[in-house]
Amino acid sequence: MKTWLKWVLSILTLCIFLFIAAFFPLQQHQDTTHELTPTFSEIELDFTHQFTKGTFPFLGGAVIDVNNDGNFEILIGGGEGQDDVLFAYNNEFTRLSDLGISDLSATYGIISLDVDQDSDVDLLIARHNGLFFYFNENGKFTKQEISLNLEANSVVFSAAPGDINGDGWVDLYVSTFVNPENFKSATYNDPEHGKENILLLNNGDNTFTDITKTSGAAMDTNTFLSVFLDLNDDGWQDLIVSPNTDTVRIFKNNKDNTFTEQARPTGYGFWMGLGIGDIDQDGDQDFFFSNAANLAPDFLFQGDLKDEQQFDGDWALLRNDDNFKFTNINEEQGLTDMEFAWGAMVEDFNLDGYPELVVAENYIKWFAHHARKFPGRLFVNDAGNFIPVTQQAKVSNYHFGMGQLLVDLNQDGYMDFIQLNMDGPARAFVNDGGSAEYEVITIPDNVESLGKTFTRNGVSKVFVPGEGFMTDSAPQMIFREE
Repeated sequence: MKTWLKWVLSILTLCIFLFIAAFFPLQQHQDTTHELTPTFSEIELDFTHQFTKGTFPFLGGAVIDVNNDGNFEILIGGGEGQDDVLFAYNNEFTRLSDLGISDLSATYGIISLDVDQDSDVDLLIARHNGLFFYFNENGKFTKQEISLNLEANSVVFSAAPGDINGDGWVDLYVSTFVNPENFKSATYNDPEHGKENILLLNNGDNTFTDITKTSGAAMDTNTFLSVFLDLNDDGWQDLIVSPNTDTVRIFKNNKDNTFTEQARPTGYGFWMGLGIGDIDQDGDQDFFFSNAANLAPDFLFQGDLKDEQQFDGDWALLRNDDNFKFTNINEEQGLTDMEFAWGAMVEDFNLDGYPELVVAENYIKWFAHHARKFPGRLFVNDAGNFIPVTQQAKVSNYHFGMGQLLVDLNQDGYMDFIQLNMDGPARAFVNDGGSAEYEVITIPDNVESLGKTFTRNGVSKVFVPGEGFMTDSAPQMIFREE
């Protein structure tokens, strides 16, 4: 063989190798086994999401007690042209007839909350065609669109419920995104590309005044989700925002319908899912944010970043150091160089007092993930240290994972979860449980409960609807009894 041909073949082989290494990365942190690992058994759930081009590849879901009988139903959003589906559970899932919820527009974020103070749990649903209340009247829902000053070429992804002025009525921080036709990846500084989030103050009758411009919390940044949570124990709900192509943003409530932005705890990334929990048992809530991670080489994500703007592609695990100060401990926890991820939840699945971390992975619009999907992640928490045990836990999910819904389906005191998948089957994982004594707290799903903290045996949990990724889990907290 001629020398030049050998060189050509060698270079071609190297290019193929580099291409595979860049776009088909292996899991860098292999699973292990651990004695504290919770295990799960899958039960049948007859729903397969259908993704239609022209909308965004996301879906939402919620856990809701529709008829106030003490049993939770499961609502899963459909794609464009596909009905939402409501399931009851009694040892098996049963589809319920249409209760006035279905809509053929693609469903994004869902919140279940009694917003009209009649003791029936209502719904707040973001769809491709707008944001809507679904008022529950004795198990039947009536739809009402929420008027928004949306910027042109934008859609609503989710709405965070809070009570920023303490008047007992739900206020909303609406996370918006540029529409699919105008979306460009890795665009950080184009003012026409980023869309303004909206802060709505309730007028006391579930109509709203848009106070975005005067609030100090205005952001022209495409955003997946946000939550309200009192971070400094002053009784006023602060704001945490998980934006795409920006830094994580945190705003302090000034107690006068305005907010002051605090130090930014991350660099510029593709922040998506948000899990909340006290991972180190110090009494305050820490935050996990998913990110693009090793989807592709970092240089492909630089986009129009300025020299002074630092790209941050790894997952973030922000330890709460009080007074709006956070330390990213992802490296010491082994959470760097992970996989592209969406929804995430922090929950004590084994009732040892330390919450585990479950993360959904894979992106339907990334060609490499069609060739090879990752199984998602479950990390057991060993006294503050996260250890990957997905296979041992029996929750591998080789689909385009989105958010998770936490709910104790079989009422055994051990939390179960439903994994929502884009363009794929929803999967129900029932915790195999254990022998621990436990206390289950069912929280009134209303405005008064928003942000409320519950503490048992030194373990603190907070009620934050909308954490995860476009999902709203059951208003339940489970504590181990000593």
